[in-house]
Amino acid sequence: RYACYGGRKLSSEWSAPSDPLDILVAGQLPYTPSLSVQPGPTVTSGENVTLLCQSWGSEDSFLLSKEGAADPPLRLRSKRRAGQHQAEFSMSPVTSAHGGTYRCYGSSSASPYLLSPPSDPLELLVSGSPTDPGPSPTGPSSTAGESQGPLSRGFSSSLSEMPGGQRGSRGSEGE
Repeated sequence: RYACYGGRKLSSEWSAPSDPLDILVAGQLPYTPSLSVQPGPTVTSGENVTLLCQSWGSEDSFLLSKEGAADPPLRLRSKRRAGQHQAEFSMSPVTSAHGGTYRCYGSSSASPYLLSPPSDPLELLVSGSPTDPGPSPTGPSSTAGESQGPLSRGFSSSLSEMPGGQRGSRGSEGE
């Protein structure tokens, strides 16, 4: 976790700290999760949608990242079902702002800043728009599992391409 402070020359006073920045390094855990969507990748505005991230590994949480989003990835504690660890990220009701490309990553509480390789990208298409959509949502809600870790508390982080084709974190969301 990183933060920065500002100061003036010849002064012993420092500013308040910046918002914390967590650096995540992807590609460090052995299992690559899969990402699927119910009821399907093309939905109508107002429907309920669930993104399911799952893996055969021993991840105890999953992160869901939306490509190009300014918000940090969402983190959910995983549950074990049918021999796999999984987390359900619910979006209800969806709006056009939920449309986009998503990836999920596995994580372990023993090393929360080390992630699995990303899942294959999943494109969510939302058709139709309500008459008054209201404020744009910041992303999917985490209602199907218990949120944990710094990312679920709104701290800044990001995932980006690292040398050698691995994904890591460099300070701004997107790739």
